[in-house]
Amino acid sequence: MLQLSTLRYPNTLSTTGTTAKSVSTTATPSTSTTTTSTTSLTNSQAQSILKQAPFAPTDINLFRQGTYPNAVAYQPAAAPAKPLTTTQLKDFAGTKMYQLYKAMNPSISSATAALQAQSAANLISDPKLTKAIPDARLRTAAAMLKGTAANGAIAALQSGHFKVQFGALDPATMAQSQPMSDGTQSITVNSRYQNEDPRELASLLAHETSHQDGTNSLPEEQAAYSLESMVYGQYVLADSSLPLQQTELTQRRNQLLMARMNDRDATTGNLRILTANGTNLYPNGATTLPNFASAVTVENPAGVQATSAGNAYLRSYVKNLTGKDLGASVNYDSNTLNTIDSSQTLFSLQQLIQIDKNLKLNVPTS
Repeated sequence: MLQLSTLRYPNTLSTTGTTAKSVSTTATPSTSTTTTSTTSLTNSQAQSILKQAPFAPTDINLFRQGTYPNAVAYQPAAAPAKPLTTTQLKDFAGTKMYQLYKAMNPSISSATAALQAQSAANLISDPKLTKAIPDARLRTAAAMLKGTAANGAIAALQSGHFKVQFGALDPATMAQSQPMSDGTQSITVNSRYQNEDPRELASLLAHETSHQDGTNSLPEEQAAYSLESMVYGQYVLADSSLPLQQTELTQRRNQLLMARMNDRDATTGNLRILTANGTNLYPNGATTLPNFASAVTVENPAGVQATSAGNAYLRSYVKNLTGKDLGASVNYDSNTLNTIDSSQTLFSLQQLIQIDKNLKLNVPTS
């Protein structure tokens, strides 16, 4: 997120609280896999389930204490005993991206998925990405955007326009993007999250890469949050163990994804961002969120633009999410938000239900 005092996403900001459980070792990358089940629901059955009101969590510890006061407040992931080698990071990326490609497209052959996963892992050694992202952990995160809804971020990060690094930020800030005096853009990811799962870091990069100049707008932030949540949703669909990691950033990612998954309409059951079926995307929570887009608010209208210029990355994301090409003139504006709101095709209805189940939401049986 471009750090503007006028833009905030509530309920993902507070980092106060004590740790009641130790950090799970699953926060450290490994080559182990987790297989998610494939629902046999028909489209009609899945639609009937998703047309219902937002689903409440069955395990509040997956989410933030600000919304669920009795939840455990986890700390950031601890550093591994030894820094992970490039080979280990490539093995992790290859394994997890194979899972993702198979989960997103069950008909893809294992051989094809393996080749695509290796291609993603190889990006960790890509010279252009290495120049833009010296830290191998962040470079792994960028590589794992290949083939996701944020696939367009790869080219943007290879372009020479960005410099990406870990840095000291306010605990409330996960990451920020800032224009530099030479016309380039600096992305800083909070160093408190340097040991988190690369997929969670990838969702942050998916957001920050959308900010490519010094001008921000409310629609730009709303679209960027929508994008990062969908990317994280792809990882959660593929690996049900990911949202169970007992770390601060995991809770923040889960919170955002729950809001995105619970914003559905009562007619088709499909995802929305502007209109929800129900009054609160955080059922039984201490805070109320009526729809996904409303979570990003303007505190000082003079500090943010009403619209902002789009870019090739925005164009590719909207097409990946909706199947619609808004053209080279796409901007961060109401037209783009309305398209994102009404035309989600990235996930099938059955996949949406699987994501909800992997988030431990209370999904009705019918």
